[in-house]
Amino acid sequence: MALDIFTLLLVLLLCNLVMAGALWIAFSGSFHNGLEKWGISLLLQADAWAMFMANAFWPGYFVVVAGQVLLCTSFTLQAGALIEFRQHRAAPACIFGPPIGLVLLSLALAGSPAAAGVVINLIQAVCCAAIIGQLTRQDLHHRRGTRWLVIAAYLLMLVIFLAHASFSLAGLQHTAMLIDPGQWPSVCVLGAIVYVVIASFGFLLLQKERAEDEMRELATMDPLTGVFNRRTFIQLAERELARCRRSGQPLRLLMLDLDHFKNINDTRGHLVGDDVILEFSRSVADCLRREDLLVRYGGEEFCVLLPDADTGTALTLAERIRAMVDNSLMQTRAGPVHITTSVGVCGDDANAIDSLDSLLSCADNALYLAKAAGRNQVVSSPYKGEKSLIPQAASRK
Repeated sequence: MALDIFTLLLVLLLCNLVMAGALWIAFSGSFHNGLEKWGISLLLQADAWAMFMANAFWPGYFVVVAGQVLLCTSFTLQAGALIEFRQHRAAPACIFGPPIGLVLLSLALAGSPAAAGVVINLIQAVCCAAIIGQLTRQDLHHRRGTRWLVIAAYLLMLVIFLAHASFSLAGLQHTAMLIDPGQWPSVCVLGAIVYVVIASFGFLLLQKERAEDEMRELATMDPLTGVFNRRTFIQLAERELARCRRSGQPLRLLMLDLDHFKNINDTRGHLVGDDVILEFSRSVADCLRREDLLVRYGGEEFCVLLPDADTGTALTLAERIRAMVDNSLMQTRAGPVHITTSVGVCGDDANAIDSLDSLLSCADNALYLAKAAGRNQVVSSPYKGEKSLIPQAASRK
């Protein structure tokens, strides 16, 4: 039984409108990461299908060309949406270049419908291939399942357009018109319905995964420096302590505090203070091994957990950080700022460490001694287990 092409196009048009409406309801007021372009593209596709439906009542070359221009623009907008999703800017030439080229070539080939059919469908195929290229970029490789779902949708449209171009080249159809007798146009519209549903749901899934990643990062990372926050550090450090106990490795902890940091906030402002903290965290990170764990413990205080490191290794690293900070200037929006840091070092064989809290207290005591010795110092304190005492915070600033 032949499928009614007009009914299928109506279903396709409604699919686009429903998807656009769902997008608007779900993300109204927060159209970012390409959502705005994707929503507009769905509306343009609905207009394109309406033009193809109108061709049944007002047949004509330019009616179909108008529909194909709208369809081409929708593809370039979707490519732009994926570019924005990847945190890049979509150049206007990428959005408007292909549709304008399609218009000019269609006008030039108005007297040769078969040639126009080949060119129009090849342009659409190139747009689909460009979108597939965006989806295969390195920064989307960690979203394999969703990415391949969307790629499959565009591969389907790519095959349809290449088949259309082949038929036009062989003279089996005129132009890119979908309203033609036979089953092939119905198959194409069915394929387009599958594409609209899968591609749009896939893009929404990409957005959902991005939002989950951002929420996870907010929960685990310090928003200013991008290093682990205190809550995450406690979880990871407990896990690392248990691992070192199983393997019989030593464990050392550095506690770092910027000297007289309050003066910077008071005299130059908190924004400059933020710049100093950011530059300091980057400088410390550059000195660390891959397995070392850096955390912003609070305010201007940082911790570094050093697995499989003895006291000599920890002291060497602490001194390198101290000297590097002392001998360099932190670049801020108000100009270079000189600052120093005090470092407390503590640790032992992991099996001798009673708890993470006692290790933190020991390093905190060592930091207190470094402050008391005149600041800009590295001091190591022997681990004393639960007997470690926490000094008064006021003495350490």
